[in-house]
Amino acid sequence: MSDNLGKRSRIGLRNKHLKNTLAKCGWFVISSAMVVGLAAGAGPFAQQAVEPSPATPPRLVPSPKELKIYEGARTVMDWTPNEIRRHHFLHRLRPAKNQEELRVILSRVGRAALAQLKEFPKVACDEELYSEAKVRSAVHPLEVRPFSSRIHHFHYIIIPKQEGPLLTFSEYRTNTKGNPVNMRDLRDLNMVTSNFTSSWLYFSLPDQRDSRFRYLGREKMRKADCYVVGFAQVPSRARSFSVFQSGDRSAVVLVQGLAWISRRSFHILRIMTWLLAPLPDVGLEREQTIVDYFPVHLTSTKGFLWLPRDATVTIVYRGAFIRNTHHYSDFKLFRVQSVIKAED
Repeated sequence: MSDNLGKRSRIGLRNKHLKNTLAKCGWFVISSAMVVGLAAGAGPFAQQAVEPSPATPPRLVPSPKELKIYEGARTVMDWTPNEIRRHHFLHRLRPAKNQEELRVILSRVGRAALAQLKEFPKVACDEELYSEAKVRSAVHPLEVRPFSSRIHHFHYIIIPKQEGPLLTFSEYRTNTKGNPVNMRDLRDLNMVTSNFTSSWLYFSLPDQRDSRFRYLGREKMRKADCYVVGFAQVPSRARSFSVFQSGDRSAVVLVQGLAWISRRSFHILRIMTWLLAPLPDVGLEREQTIVDYFPVHLTSTKGFLWLPRDATVTIVYRGAFIRNTHHYSDFKLFRVQSVIKAED
């Protein structure tokens, strides 16, 4: 999965364990912005790790049909005060009286994002991935029953890089010996998801031109007072696209979401994203990603990095519910000791 200019979180859904429910769909690929964070650790990453050199993906653009769907979508920009109050993540929100603070909030959070990007090192950590799938009962459509679940452990590598005018991250997994993991070989994994570090880049100064923003109010998040800001990508301006692929069919994915921004540091503590509009042509009914960021201090770095500690991705595809829960820990500096070439 890849984006137009910047990678966002990656989701790939497999066929083998869901073929009876999802029909003959092969590998599904979706890429959409998301977040997560936390950890602590010191010292360099000790594994004999390698860094991949992925091929540059082709430029993605929405089709006229997709643009029409997205341009007519109802977003968080359109929510009424009653809809905001009813949202299950905003039940303690102190609503904003107006949008006068929005410009200052976006300026401060954008500068905080650029400051972190400027000094961002290569990082490694441990990842625990819990994957589960559920299906609706054919007899009782409202009943959702467990289908399968798996737990995997990886080393996870985060490498900052420049793609055109935007800075993003290359994120990949290795085994305990530092060798890259081919996720397609993990046949017991229902869905592949990654690239959560970059979710907060929607709020970096270069990326802000691609979205509309709305200040919703203030709310406590992990005992911190936060600004809550909604956002939605603008189809005619967005430069970073994601793609969902089902067999030989694919669709460009745009998102909207909410961010909880610390009033003290202007770093993002949590970001939640979901589809700007459902994608009926490929059967993607719903997708939601929640990423929690925490401050991490690494040896030989100044200050703290805000890194994802927990991330949850849930999709509804043709009635099937698939969810991946990620937990990241033991963050360290990453040192590349060898380089491998991209696969043909």
